[in-house]
Amino acid sequence: MKRNIVITLIAISVMAAGCDNSLDCPDVTFDAALASEDIHAGDSVIFKISGHADYITFWSGEQGSDYDFKDGRTFVPDWEYYLSFSTKIVKGVQSGQLSLLVSDSFDGNYSDYDNIIHTEWTDISDRFSWAVSDNTVSSSRQSITEFVTEDIPLYFAFRYRTRPQSGYGQASNWLVSEWSIANISDEMGPVVMYDNSNSGFRVIDPFVRTPVASSATVSSTQIAMVGYDPSTTSEDVETDLWVISRPLYLTQPIELGPDTPVSVKNFSKQDPDGFGYVYDEPGIYEAVFVASNQTIKDKKEAVKTIKITVNE
Repeated sequence: MKRNIVITLIAISVMAAGCDNSLDCPDVTFDAALASEDIHAGDSVIFKISGHADYITFWSGEQGSDYDFKDGRTFVPDWEYYLSFSTKIVKGVQSGQLSLLVSDSFDGNYSDYDNIIHTEWTDISDRFSWAVSDNTVSSSRQSITEFVTEDIPLYFAFRYRTRPQSGYGQASNWLVSEWSIANISDEMGPVVMYDNSNSGFRVIDPFVRTPVASSATVSSTQIAMVGYDPSTTSEDVETDLWVISRPLYLTQPIELGPDTPVSVKNFSKQDPDGFGYVYDEPGIYEAVFVASNQTIKDKKEAVKTIKITVNE
């Protein structure tokens, strides 16, 4: 019995020693270089890779994949703002039902219908292209810079009117998607500040004025506005439905989160001898490879920076 206990303890000691050794993190032996410096936009840039690392990631140096912003990026808007969206009519024949308005004087009281309709709104519908059928139409990107004031929020509203269907025909059902408010800066180009998912659109109670109501649904990808079904009511009247955004502060800095790299190798893959990447735009980029070995106890890494000139 004692002999078995001794053997067991010896076995445990050997296993523990093995585990301790497995936690040791070896040094990284890694290098990367350009296969050719004759680089053009749209062509694959080939990097030669040598050495060993458990993990290799690649930062292209482009916006969104810049090693300098691996811990996060704060965007300070410049003074060029653009709005775009897409629309589609699912069915129906009524025209002129949907309009887009903007206000910097709405007080955020969504529950008071009289307050909403008596707020000063600017109709900007005629600046954009709109669907006329079930084909999705892009509005085109249009400037809204003139409405932006420092530290004052903007509200955007889709106003959806259904006229009496006995006289004007079946209501058109509208879908609005790809909502995007972007700021264009010299440093970063277009940066989307607000989209369908974070603009906070909400439906204003459609039962305030009439016994029947058009309806709307809001999701993270689209707004759907549907006229009332005349077969379900004897009241064939005009309805007025509003879908209004939350207050959008366009001049405030926004946190874009950390830039992200491309994975070149993980622990389960063999060491590569090369890697290819395509730069779509000409310019000068600082590409960075990060190679690392790691255990639960330790981590060692090597960083290789390569300056790249991409020609047209």
